[in-house]
Amino acid sequence: MEGTLHAAGGHPGPIAILTCAGGLLLSIVCANVANLLLARATGRQREFSIRLALGAAPARLGRQLLTETLMLAMGSWPA
Repeated sequence: MEGTLHAAGGHPGPIAILTCAGGLLLSIVCANVANLLLARATGRQREFSIRLALGAAPARLGRQLLTETLMLAMGSWPA
């Protein structure tokens, strides 16, 4: 019985190639978004240090970052 990802000649079919290309593109996009969020958080390190010194709980800062990230994600969501 023949595999589902291979054409009759034993080579990957066009759907398998497109699936792999789409997965590669998705992983590149995810890495870029993670890098941008990390750079943004690193740039705001002084702000977070001041908030911690003034008594903000670390969990509150984490919630703020999560909320901002979700708002950015929802803003870029197609309508």
